[in-house]
Amino acid sequence: MSRIVPALLVLVMVLSMVVVYVRHQHRMVFADIQKSESYFAELSRQEKRLVLEQQSWLEFWRVENTAKKKLGMVKPDPVEVRIIKLRDR
Repeated sequence: MSRIVPALLVLVMVLSMVVVYVRHQHRMVFADIQKSESYFAELSRQEKRLVLEQQSWLEFWRVENTAKKKLGMVKPDPVEVRIIKLRDR
């Protein structure tokens, strides 16, 4: 009986250290998951912005293409461009 008590005490100490280690690992993994989720959310926001930008550029390209093909519009030569400044009242 006298040998069982110290052995159980050592076993309890070892098991409590294992519990502390496992909880610490759990917290570390949870923190990594939180970081990954926040990174994923940021990437999703960036993707939405890039898709919107791409759509706006495609719209610009389509308008310019239509102006050239259907309306026969062309960009003027820089020599022909004149800037008129209006006076403030």
